[in-house]
Amino acid sequence: MSETALRALLSVQFLHGKVLSINNINCFQTRGESTAKMILDAVNLFPATEGIKDQHIYVHTSDHPREDIGPHGELLPNHFYYSCDKPEDLNHVFPDFAFDAWPQVGIASYMDTVTQILANAQKPYTSNKLFWIGAITHSSRINFLNIAQTRPDLIEAIYTNVDRHFIEDAPPVRYVSLPEHTNYKYLIDIEGVGWSARLKYLLFTHRVLFIQERRWKQYYLYELEPYKHFIPVRNDLADLIQQIELVEKDYLKADVPQFKSGDTVAVHYKVKEGNKERIQVFEGVVIRVSGGSVAKNFTVRKISSGIGVERIIPLNSPLIEKIEVKRIGKVRRSKLYYLRNLSGKAARIKEIRK
Repeated sequence: MSETALRALLSVQFLHGKVLSINNINCFQTRGESTAKMILDAVNLFPATEGIKDQHIYVHTSDHPREDIGPHGELLPNHFYYSCDKPEDLNHVFPDFAFDAWPQVGIASYMDTVTQILANAQKPYTSNKLFWIGAITHSSRINFLNIAQTRPDLIEAIYTNVDRHFIEDAPPVRYVSLPEHTNYKYLIDIEGVGWSARLKYLLFTHRVLFIQERRWKQYYLYELEPYKHFIPVRNDLADLIQQIELVEKDYLKADVPQFKSGDTVAVHYKVKEGNKERIQVFEGVVIRVSGGSVAKNFTVRKISSGIGVERIIPLNSPLIEKIEVKRIGKVRRSKLYYLRNLSGKAARIKEIRK
């Protein structure tokens, strides 16, 4: 442990299904406390005799993704990190501290902050610009600031380096909280030293989200799909302006009919089979509409051979040929998940006839 002790990590020992000891070793700010709390909360979900074997683990809490590795670059057993650079290492990835709290940037509670973001996301944005605020911890962020200076009509960027606190007469900086990010039409996530702790929060804003390509990824980023959950941008940001303009001019469909939850729609979408392409129609009741602008999607439910079948469809997908509104339903809710528990006449939506 002599070399390991020099690192920023949390040392956790389990015995008989419980936490025997937790040692905070050089953890920055409150990362150790938050990570320890998440571990204790998770352990409390398991009965003492199940799920957790006797072991000693180390959770690395620094921004640097790789600290202790084997002689051939392999990850050490029982060592966990906040990110990884390939899917086969996901079993070594641990949720980062900001899933609990990050008081240094105004996040007292993960759940409270997400709740505030979701509430703000229901309101219309007030700026059509792409927005970013943060510290300069990576050359990519310097590159972004340079691009922002050339296109103030498209981008608003705020530099909040921690060094400002130690610079005499440093100019004041306007602080924008994560819930206030929803005031902007476009948001972007840019890598930090090794990964970005804010990305998880931006996913709740229901705004068009641009994500820069990066080597180090947290576990959930491997599940996100380009052009469905986010707009990809090259690591060097060379295509950022082009991607913004693409979304503004070309990507948003202009011929989409108005519909809402409770309406019956027929979605005509392209299916590719080898070198051939055909149109398939999926008709059913819209039970949910979510997101906004390029990220807008909706869920359609139909009954096939007595079995409920649902599809989540990105509204602006290039695979959609057209959408037809067959019937307008009369409902009071925006999410009709209760239909999953109904069948026959009870599952029918009352129709509004024109």
